[in-house]
Amino acid sequence: MATAFSFSAPRFTEEQKEKEDAALGEQEKAQIENDLYGKAADDVMHPEETEFFLSGKLDEFQQELDAIEYKPAYDEAMEKVPELVKKESPAINLLRCEHYDAKLAAARMVAYWKFRKQFFGEDNAFLPMEARGAMKDDIEFLKEGTAFQLAGTDSRGRPIVVYESFRTKVSHLQNKGQTYRALFFAMHKIAMSSKTAQLDGMVIVCNCKNYDIRTFDRKWAKVNMAFIVDGAPCKISADHIIAADGPTLQNIFISIIMPMLMVFLGKHLRQRILFHTGQDSENVKVLNESYGIPSLCIPTGLGGDWTLYNYEEWLNHELTRPLPDYNNNNNTHQSSSSSSMEE
Repeated sequence: MATAFSFSAPRFTEEQKEKEDAALGEQEKAQIENDLYGKAADDVMHPEETEFFLSGKLDEFQQELDAIEYKPAYDEAMEKVPELVKKESPAINLLRCEHYDAKLAAARMVAYWKFRKQFFGEDNAFLPMEARGAMKDDIEFLKEGTAFQLAGTDSRGRPIVVYESFRTKVSHLQNKGQTYRALFFAMHKIAMSSKTAQLDGMVIVCNCKNYDIRTFDRKWAKVNMAFIVDGAPCKISADHIIAADGPTLQNIFISIIMPMLMVFLGKHLRQRILFHTGQDSENVKVLNESYGIPSLCIPTGLGGDWTLYNYEEWLNHELTRPLPDYNNNNNTHQSSSSSSMEE
């Protein structure tokens, strides 16, 4: 299978980066530093979620959502599985994700359901977002650990996820749908894991030491990034990319691939990427002492203690979870689908 890699693809240049950095305000810089270094929760101020505050924000959210005329996937979900929508994409979660900006939260709600319908299709999009629900057709793929692996929390309580690029094989790109669904499932689970995840985002530890350039597909990456930036229910607050030291083929991820990805990432995520190219012991020490990431959340391939076995334990737990009923809305969905087909 030929890779979709192209040396002529657009890149985010050093000049563009310098201009973007120069345009940052002091408040933005402070927020970026807090996110990257995992400053203690006491240093990060969030509004108190009083009943009065939440009531007002939820009203604003609904008004903004109602003002969006074209939202077919969301409207379909509300018609078929309204209780599932409330449980699996609650407005408060998206408000927290967007720092209580009702307009942005409403747009993220619409995008969330757009991508959910796009990735899972008519049959599975409106099933519970569980391993034996919406992911029931991709369980074997999930076991390979190619998507984000929830590893633990940092010193601030934010979820840490491990991503190991070498687990993505060229053969996986023959069925891109399973990779999209695995990413969506992981991001959904991370967002639902805690209030801290919704408010403060998640931290990625990315092992790109043995990156295979044959697995780079620009269109595939563009779809993934669009979901992460616009539709994911949890933002990325820091992305630690560990690559080989020096001008090796393994370091091609930083020198060639990242400038292409930067085009899709948006300013928020571009400003929250850090590269580490030292020795494993040095990287582990820096990640722990400077960024609050424990060794238990760093893969063994990078000198830490996280293994695929830890992920397998988490996935096995997910596979034993009973499917939520949501007041039998899944049965309603099945009946609605059958009725539509008959018509």
